[in-house]
Amino acid sequence: MANERVIDLTGKSSECREHPVLDLTKSFNTMSKGEKIRFIVDPSEIPLDVVEALAKVRNIEINVIESSEKRLIFVATKK
Repeated sequence: MANERVIDLTGKSSECREHPVLDLTKSFNTMSKGEKIRFIVDPSEIPLDVVEALAKVRNIEINVIESSEKRLIFVATKK
């Protein structure tokens, strides 16, 4: 995990931001080949099937680390 960025999209920040799906899409679009990013999301805002659909069209592999009602943690790797 040394070269792996972590992006928390759970909305616990006090700063104003866009919808988490837009933030996730922007992050996916800026990934370089071979890059890995660990994401933490609220599955009520971004369900796993949405994550997988967004990743598939961008040639990104998703590896789920943790999945519960409150939190989804996954590693995205650009192929």
